[in-house]
Amino acid sequence: MVMLACILIILFIFNKFLTDALEMLGMIIGVMLKVLFWFFQSMDRFVWFMVLFFTVALVITLSLK
Repeated sequence: MVMLACILIILFIFNKFLTDALEMLGMIIGVMLKVLFWFFQSMDRFVWFMVLFFTVALVITLSLK
């Protein structure tokens, strides 16, 4: 019974932490999207494409390691 209560408390704390982390992640992604959108408006299309391509390439190489 005590163990069950401990597990529930841990789950509750972890859930709270997880939702906070997800909210923060969402905020960071939103800011990044705004910056990218601003880039897209101010930069040349070709430069935008090159930045996107290099970013994707970097992510792929990092995930393969």
